[in-house]
Amino acid sequence: MKKLLLATSVVLLLAGCNDKAPEAQQQKQAEPAATQTVTAEKTQATEAQKLPEWISGDKVTAPLNNIVVGDESYKAMSYCKPHNCAGDFMITLTGKDKKEYSMVVHVKDTDGAITKPSEYATYQYIGNPSEDMKGLLQQALLQNPNWK
Repeated sequence: MKKLLLATSVVLLLAGCNDKAPEAQQQKQAEPAATQTVTAEKTQATEAQKLPEWISGDKVTAPLNNIVVGDESYKAMSYCKPHNCAGDFMITLTGKDKKEYSMVVHVKDTDGAITKPSEYATYQYIGNPSEDMKGLLQQALLQNPNWK
């Protein structure tokens, strides 16, 4: 039951994140987010940085608001494990140079995670982001109104 409540809140969040997107971007997203298939992102993960298996398979996608810092703009996307969007998801930022940085978030399945998921979350960074980029990934995560 707790997984269902958490998953429902994340799905509603992801659906709500797109309400501020420009109309052109919304038209571009004609295929429903729940049915989009995305190929695995190319990562330079070291052996010590083993990625979860769901990342290389089909995943649910949803656009987030772009992150703008000064004159630099990053396209933000959220990906999640099918049937467990609240517990396993990834946020990816792509710059103008097409370089991608990602943050994989895993939330432990426990009662407290429903109300305070950040207290039960673990983070894994992909693409060797700088501390500033990690901050931008965290900023993208905070677009989720259920993230506390």
